[in-house]
Amino acid sequence: MAYSVPDKDNGAYGLYPVETSNVIIEDSFSYGSADAGVYVGQSTDIVVRRNFAVANVAGIEIENSKNADVYDNYAYMNTAGILIFDLPIGNGNYGNGVRIFNNVSIANNTDNFANASSNPAGVHIAPPGSGMIVLSTNSVEIFDNVIAGNESYAIAVSSYFLAEPDFAKYADPAGLGGVIFDGWRPVPRAINMHDNEMVMNATRPRGALIDDVVTGFFGYNGRYPEILYDGLGENLANIGAIADMGEAAFTANDAICSQNNGYMKDGVMQNILVGTVFDFTGVIPATTGSEYTFTMSESLLDCSHDALPVYDVEFNGTTYGCGIDDTTSVACKTDD
Repeated sequence: MAYSVPDKDNGAYGLYPVETSNVIIEDSFSYGSADAGVYVGQSTDIVVRRNFAVANVAGIEIENSKNADVYDNYAYMNTAGILIFDLPIGNGNYGNGVRIFNNVSIANNTDNFANASSNPAGVHIAPPGSGMIVLSTNSVEIFDNVIAGNESYAIAVSSYFLAEPDFAKYADPAGLGGVIFDGWRPVPRAINMHDNEMVMNATRPRGALIDDVVTGFFGYNGRYPEILYDGLGENLANIGAIADMGEAAFTANDAICSQNNGYMKDGVMQNILVGTVFDFTGVIPATTGSEYTFTMSESLLDCSHDALPVYDVEFNGTTYGCGIDDTTSVACKTDD
């Protein structure tokens, strides 16, 4: 069997359901897609399970979608393993409620070969070496995954401002301002990352999007974190700078949380480093540029949220999902 090499002229997608509901993608293999191997966009009620996504730009991407369970998948040798994005598409479909669990996202270090996109936050900006990326979306739970050997980071959580820092565009009624009125928000909230096995990530971070971030972390700390949070959107929300965008100050329910992520060594949990680019405490910087803190520690973002519910799909009166029709997978076993 002959496989295509990574090339921007490859087909963009392997599997591509869009603007639908009750989506199930299972037991598939995707290879070499110049955008995403498995993509679900602007949809509701989704199960993505037992798929292999290899050597794509994005292995698996859930974009502007609600109520999704993504589990028992294997993402290998992509640019980015698993993405959960909310982009300003302007059709009223925005994301909320995604569970990413019991997946393997390993060695996703292929150089990005996507075509440039009109959207500044398209997958063409994803840094090689990305285990998982969460961008501008709400209510995501990431747990019980193996995330290993991804050279830039295990998980990155970012606001849209990292991709599009020009605030004038958010005030334009014909552009991002109009999409904000439509319901899109640029700042991620209620992201819960816990109990993931993470090892040997962030060993060679790179990519145009994060070049300055890499320089900052190594300059301040001499190291780079495995979980990266930009903190910028939270900072701006907490100082009231983006209230006109519908972004209120964060509450405990909005927090970005990381707990029990790391690996066992000699019976002892080795916690990984978590880093934030911007201070997000709501303090207005005293001098320009001082908001860049490049803070990094094992206990940063130490908080938790209630578990999200199981999300399932229904066809002709039959329900499918983890613990429903699937009771044998490690993540879905029942006591019966």
